[in-house]
Amino acid sequence: MNTNTLFLLIASLLITTLHGSYAQDNTPSPLFASENPVDIELRFSIREVKKITNDSVYTPSVMKFKNDQGQWDSMKIEIRARGNFRRNNCYFPPLRIRMKKKDNEKTVFAGNKSLKLVVPCQTSKQYDDLILKEYLCYQLYEPVTPYHFHTRMINLTLIDQSSKQPKTY
Repeated sequence: MNTNTLFLLIASLLITTLHGSYAQDNTPSPLFASENPVDIELRFSIREVKKITNDSVYTPSVMKFKNDQGQWDSMKIEIRARGNFRRNNCYFPPLRIRMKKKDNEKTVFAGNKSLKLVVPCQTSKQYDDLILKEYLCYQLYEPVTPYHFHTRMINLTLIDQSSKQPKTY
């Protein structure tokens, strides 16, 4: 890949980011105050979440995460798949996580009602690398403009409960 192609690829990703961006406030929520990855575990049926195409219907779930003391904590959340192309062509759909204010008050998620979770499209390592490249593009864009997405890496353990034997990814 030559330099011009790489520049156009990064520029197109950044323009896409700008189109859907919002103004950055000067006081980020506790979730975005650190750059260390958060350990998160989600349990749900991938098949059922992908099947629901109505954007207002969420599936109840529980999210486990490591708190500031390194202990596992949990809270009730609701999830839904977002997007159409990846829902039909990928094993893992991108997710929207919705949480209630009272459930996340004393957690790293305080101040967030809804989060977008970007996951690899498929199960192979090359798709994990694409997530890292996307994250890097967001990080490179942050100093350029006050309009950008807040991003943070997570270590996600996803437990698919679509069958009798749950499968861990």
